Amino acid sequence: MNFNKSMLIIWVVWIFAACSQKQTLVVHGQADGEYDSEFPSTPITEAVRKAAQSVILLNSLFFYQGYEFDFKDRVTTADIRSNKFPGRTGQPIIYEQPSAGTATLIYNQDGKMAFLTCSHTVNAKDTLLNFYKIGEKNSEFLSAIFILVKKQINLVTIPGNDPVEILAADDKKDIALIGKKVSQKQAKAYSVFPYKLGYAGELDWAKLVYVIGYPYGKKMVTQALVSSPNYDWDHSFLIDATLYRGVSGAVVMAIRDGAPNFELVGIARALSAETLYYIGPEDIYKKRRVPVRQEYSGKLYIEPHLKVAYGLTFTVSAEAIREFFSKNRANLEAKGYYFPGRYFSGSK
Repeated sequence: MNFNKSMLIIWVVWIFAACSQKQTLVVHGQADGEYDSEFPSTPITEAVRKAAQSVILLNSLFFYQGYEFDFKDRVTTADIRSNKFPGRTGQPIIYEQPSAGTATLIYNQDGKMAFLTCSHTVNAKDTLLNFYKIGEKNSEFLSAIFILVKKQINLVTIPGNDPVEILAADDKKDIALIGKKVSQKQAKAYSVFPYKLGYAGELDWAKLVYVIGYPYGKKMVTQALVSSPNYDWDHSFLIDATLYRGVSGAVVMAIRDGAPNFELVGIARALSAETLYYIGPEDIYKKRRVPVRQEYSGKLYIEPHLKVAYGLTFTVSAEAIREFFSKNRANLEAKGYYFPGRYFSGSK
């Protein structure tokens, strides 16, 4: 009897020990100095929140003034350059082109704030030319011309009456740095992006990244996987995030050796899209309300519309950002913006 009790006690102790070991077993990833491809094993909410606090909604509005021409007038670009062309005395058309994006606060000193974004969110073409078509090709004769006369850049939630200034821009790399001056008291309410600039060249297939931006004007964070790493000399890469308009300039972060070791490896640049053309009434073209369920007798215009391939997003790499800062360093410092060395080429 005593023997049976002893055996029972041994079995109970063994089962309890086995269950206890199973419940407390934790597998930790091994630090290898590389960016992670697995989901973090520790919470990242607070680390992401700190990054999100520096991400701001950016709205731009470009105003164009233009003129239309009849085909019979045979107006060419040479006529435009000579400033002698029919229709100039007619009523001009006012055309507005909005743009939305994401900007990230990376500098905040003595009331001077600087934000990183994409160039195309704050810059637009000075002149838009529309040509008449003959068959499938454009003719040399203009149907309309639009000239940029004004632009407004608004950093939503950033106070102050001073206008936003474009400190530096590179249209080819699609990078821009914009600045705004506020009072030092106002500036204290805003935190700069808390993580260092990383190295997109060290990313590989299926590495995990986090994107924070403003698709459709709503601040959001999403996860994505890296594809086609280092597909050009700037170490650019693709991500599979399903993003929408307004995400241009969104931060792309990777984790090195576990949370919360985030690094900025780039910014979202553009969605993959193709341009489709539709015929629309003159009233839409001139920003007027279109009567519905009525016979339309006005002019018709061909309007471009983008068809976005969601799930394919291009990026600007951290290396391209460093090169941009190095190229514009003297100009930025002349304006009173002194960035730390990690933003320049050659830093590690």
